[in-house]
Amino acid sequence: MIAPATPLTEILERDWDRQLFAGGRKPGIATTLGWQSHWTFNSKGSAHGFPDRVLARDRVIFAELKRELTGKRSEDKNRAPSPAQVEWLDRLAAAGAEAYLWRPSDLDEIAVILGHRWMLYDDHPALGALGHVGNRPDEWTPRSLWIPGIGRADTTEQQTLLEKGAA
Repeated sequence: MIAPATPLTEILERDWDRQLFAGGRKPGIATTLGWQSHWTFNSKGSAHGFPDRVLARDRVIFAELKRELTGKRSEDKNRAPSPAQVEWLDRLAAAGAEAYLWRPSDLDEIAVILGHRWMLYDDHPALGALGHVGNRPDEWTPRSLWIPGIGRADTTEQQTLLEKGAA
């Protein structure tokens, strides 16, 4: 019998991390696609708010992993990036780094990001229904991409947090 799927809002960050980066018998998505990743086991003495993962393959990616938003103010406040995390993501992205805030609902997009170069176009078969945004009609910007001073490229998440007073 197949176990029922876990609702996205109930996936813990450690389980989410394991789905992306685990090694061994059940490798995660990033591992399967040839990415090496670093995370700090003991963050004592490390900079507060630094992204959860640094990935390297044919480029370098900084990824902050967060649980899915629930729509409940009390829960979403704890699932939003901290001010220190926002500062790090802003600084890295402003310096030209590829930085993301990933949630479980971004899994399809993450597979596209990790499977190809950053700049993708909507005629690429891997994109499917993910869509595109940008200056040119064929340019695609991942919704989880971090934009300095704005947040995720899909600013809807940030607007929702601000409206609910969680940010």
